[in-house]
Amino acid sequence: MSSATVKRDLDTDESTMHTAGPSSKKPKFEETSSDGPNGVESLDQLENPRATGSSINPSKRKEPKRRKDFRNQDWGRKVGRNASDEEPREEGEKSIRYPKKKIAMLMSFCGTGCSGMQYQTNAQTIEGYLFDALVNAGAISKDNSNNPNKVDLQRSARTDAGVHAAGNVVSLKMITAPPIQPLNDSPNPPLHTTSSLISQINSLLPPQIRVWSFCRTRNKFNARMECDSRKYEYLFPSWMLLPPKPQSALGNRIWEEQRAADATPLPNQSFWEEVVTNPSSIDETADYMQDLNRKKAWPVDAETLERFRAMISEYEGTRNFWNYTIGREFMERQSQRYMIKLEVLDPQIIQGTEWISVRFHGQSFMLHQRKMVAMALLAVRTGSPPSLIPKSFLSQRILVPNAPAVGLLLEQPIFDTYNKRVVEDHEELTKQAKLPLDEIESRRRDPIDFTLHKEEIEAFKLEHIYQRMREEEERLNIFDRWLRYIDSYTGNDLDYLNSEGVIPAVAVIKKGGKRKNILIEWRRERILEGDQSTSAEQDVDEDEGVEGLKGKALDEMEG
Repeated sequence: MSSATVKRDLDTDESTMHTAGPSSKKPKFEETSSDGPNGVESLDQLENPRATGSSINPSKRKEPKRRKDFRNQDWGRKVGRNASDEEPREEGEKSIRYPKKKIAMLMSFCGTGCSGMQYQTNAQTIEGYLFDALVNAGAISKDNSNNPNKVDLQRSARTDAGVHAAGNVVSLKMITAPPIQPLNDSPNPPLHTTSSLISQINSLLPPQIRVWSFCRTRNKFNARMECDSRKYEYLFPSWMLLPPKPQSALGNRIWEEQRAADATPLPNQSFWEEVVTNPSSIDETADYMQDLNRKKAWPVDAETLERFRAMISEYEGTRNFWNYTIGREFMERQSQRYMIKLEVLDPQIIQGTEWISVRFHGQSFMLHQRKMVAMALLAVRTGSPPSLIPKSFLSQRILVPNAPAVGLLLEQPIFDTYNKRVVEDHEELTKQAKLPLDEIESRRRDPIDFTLHKEEIEAFKLEHIYQRMREEEERLNIFDRWLRYIDSYTGNDLDYLNSEGVIPAVAVIKKGGKRKNILIEWRRERILEGDQSTSAEQDVDEDEGVEGLKGKALDEMEG
């Protein structure tokens, strides 16, 4: 790479410092905006009233329709701030403009109680909390405080409602050295250092959201587009691999099919032996907690674990995952996703219950792609063969339930290509003898590196993700409620779960066709209805705002 190329390729600060002129007014602080004039005409120019003749009675003349003026609309959801708190700038008032720079911010969060990662104006989200903290810390000016698009806020991976992240990256244009609050009357107030600004931001965030660091990036950096791949983890208790209870609708169908075909009993069918031999002893209300306690004490056997691993391995490679998301069609290019590596770890006993971890490393993921876990779990529970999974990649539309969000965790986004490029650029810069050291340093762009915060992230995962995940399951029994909901379904949508791995016609969803007894997608708030231990904060609709999305809007919701 030539030095001229490096000079063109590397970026410099987007704006420069300007000092205030003399004024008796208290200075206000805002960032330099690179946006040009909005180019919107006045309402008078937008109107096009019809010409009228003298023969028309002016009193009966229809008023022309006016286009609604959105220019003063406040699009931002403000947590802890009111629009009335923002005083309008008086005419002639001077302001100090601080430079904003494109950065990548490394963070972790527990998603419990939030409607996902991405900013929404009408919901409580991770980015909503972060954006408000940045505004209140002075990293985003008042001029840009009502719309994240003004600072080009992007995320490397969008997470569903209730999903957690041990590591995620957001990119934005930010004032990296704002004045330390509270402001004083000095025209040159003290400025934040990087470490003091991070401390200030974290002090404005709830404890389940943490910012670890931020680094300068190229001006055109986009966290979603520059991300090479993502790593996810899904955790669930081992007992979810047990066969369905014989008295349930799904269990009864599976057991009857086995008897009719004189098939070999499923592994672990003996767990429900008492229920099969003595049905009169069943009391759903009285035995519910007894059954749950028995399941929690059950350790998975080697054969069942290997069957589950075989199911998960079918997802590796490039596959058409249109049946594992919403809003996509079979022929769409975006339905094809590349799974780099998948592995099922050995079970770990935590507080008396055995848990299994599934690690997914994929180039990108679709909305609700944790349906992959649900399909593998249900196939193992019902004795379906691994050959069922490849059939779900074909053109037949089937309904795959969505596994509970509580078990999903974004481990880390990967930026290998970007990191390699910035390292090479810096090495090339250092070879230019004529450049002073301070200019070389100002052009330096650091790699995005989560290993710098490995210890802090591991501690955060244990306290705010794993611990809260187990506490939530212990208190609400979400996994068990989800399985009982699936097992109680009496329609045909899940008839592809069978020992032959055949997808029957009654289980195929035809576009525009009428279906009876549809399996309605599980909603946590529906299952927990009437449970006094469930707060409104936890009952979030993970499909809110995403149903019906297409094209670019849907792309933005994926990661």
